Amino acid sequence: MRKRKKKTKAKQINYKERVQIETLLGEDTSKREIARKLGREASSIRYEIEQNSVKGKYNADKAHTKAKQRRWRVKKDVLKVAVKKEIKDYVIEKI
Repeated sequence: MRKRKKKTKAKQINYKERVQIETLLGEDTSKREIARKLGREASSIRYEIEQNSVKGKYNADKAHTKAKQRRWRVKKDVLKVAVKKEIKDYVIEKI
């Protein structure tokens, strides 16, 4: 009987996991097998590789930077609503 890793709750992929993904991809490990080894869904690994590859190559450092930048942009856009009175008033009026 195969021992399975417990799937983690939805959370962001961290740098250590990105390094593991890069290493395993270099060893020609399938995305599904990488997901099993990390205790993640295969779709999460596919998404990570698709979204954070640069010119078709997955690099942990570049992937981590891209993910951080994407989170920052989303957070910045949310802060605009909280900071700019005109936008805040508009949103409240339309709710």
